[in-house]
Amino acid sequence: MAIDGRQTFGYAHASRGLGVDTNQLVTLASSELVFLLTRSNDVLIACKAPLQRTPAEQLRVKRGLVRSLGLEATFLVPASATLVILLAPLLGFDSNHGLSSSPEAKAALLGVISYGFPFGALKRMAQRMALSTLREFASIQQQPADLELQKAALTKAEGE
Repeated sequence: MAIDGRQTFGYAHASRGLGVDTNQLVTLASSELVFLLTRSNDVLIACKAPLQRTPAEQLRVKRGLVRSLGLEATFLVPASATLVILLAPLLGFDSNHGLSSSPEAKAALLGVISYGFPFGALKRMAQRMALSTLREFASIQQQPADLELQKAALTKAEGE
């Protein structure tokens, strides 16, 4: 507990009548900063003028790189940070056991965690599911082609 009776890291109180705790803002800001660091190459590509981009980079922009970055920064990263903020008490982040006594440091750590999980984990899972679906589709498409090749080979063998 802090001197004024509020929890030192609890997300249970609002400060200054804004309805948002300073620690929550630190968590959100740190998750956005981790996003910028991990996606810095994509941000640099998006910021380049069209004449400065390579053909591969231009294709990525054409396929929605800017929209993807905007969606991730505006909705997905804050949603992930909010989820971790809501789960923080269940994860034991309200106590001072083994962590820095600085509430801001704990909030920043939550922000880093919030980018890696749940957002990062869900993103990887969605990518794996999409790749698995594409592999299955490719194998299904390959089967009729293999049958046609086998029929052609049998016909050719019978003709000889």
